[in-house]
Amino acid sequence: MTTTTAPGLNRYLFTETGADSAAVNVLGTLVHRFPDEGDYLIRVRRDGELVGSRLLAVSDDYHTIQATYDLASFDDADAGSDPEGCSCEGEFDCIREDGVAVFHVGSGPGGYSITVDPVGERRERREFDSDELVEDDLFSVLLLRPGRYTARNEVDGAEVAVTVRYPDGRIDAARQDAELVTVDDEGFDAEAIELDPARGVSFLIEAPARIVVELDAADERAGDDVGPTKVGRRSPTLTVGSVVPFEPADFSEREVEAQLENVTSANDLRALLVAERRGNDRSTVVEAMRGKLRDTVRRNRSP
Repeated sequence: MTTTTAPGLNRYLFTETGADSAAVNVLGTLVHRFPDEGDYLIRVRRDGELVGSRLLAVSDDYHTIQATYDLASFDDADAGSDPEGCSCEGEFDCIREDGVAVFHVGSGPGGYSITVDPVGERRERREFDSDELVEDDLFSVLLLRPGRYTARNEVDGAEVAVTVRYPDGRIDAARQDAELVTVDDEGFDAEAIELDPARGVSFLIEAPARIVVELDAADERAGDDVGPTKVGRRSPTLTVGSVVPFEPADFSEREVEAQLENVTSANDLRALLVAERRGNDRSTVVEAMRGKLRDTVRRNRSP
């Protein structure tokens, strides 16, 4: 099952300037693989307060490879009334053994953390904790604002510089695969990371980690050289970079909406990041996403 929120403009996608694997916002996506079958309880907290929970069943009897959770959709007022902290009312999601759960934020300011625990007789260990990622977890970050960033592992202090280039209008970064960076006992396996806006970076975890990405200095051309797009205008190509380099605070809500009219949802943009996950169906996911982008371009070109 996939949990989602109602569609609509999410300005946080363009106003957030960093991401934290322990406090997930609209720019971050967590992926966890379940190698062992069993029943699991997913608990979601925001700013430390329990906001909801969900049961997940993992078994070779199921064929679904992925369960996707929009953390903003968890809002159970009675989430803490059950001894297990579960207000699932008998509903549960199903994935096959070795399948994955994908956690993202579809709207709002974020700040979500996730824990996953076995239920029943298998209580000896915690399966997943976003406060400290472990081997084979994946944290994907979608940086849209041009500038200089630092990615840091809060567990061991390792750092790597990240640069998001100012778009030149010739590169459609949304069509590019995400940059894959491994995080192990020796730090990040890249000396530096350079990206175009909307091309994500995926951190593959091989040692305990909490990944924090922070903006050090924005590209000062953003907001100075780009004016608001007229309402009703359609771009001939689906180039996220063409609408990103501006400061939303400088414009009215209507002008911001006009700037973003040709941008797909946060879920669509990060689908390519999730496709970086190692698996047999990666090429299928990428091709399907590219097909969707091509369809959007054709619609925009139609008179």
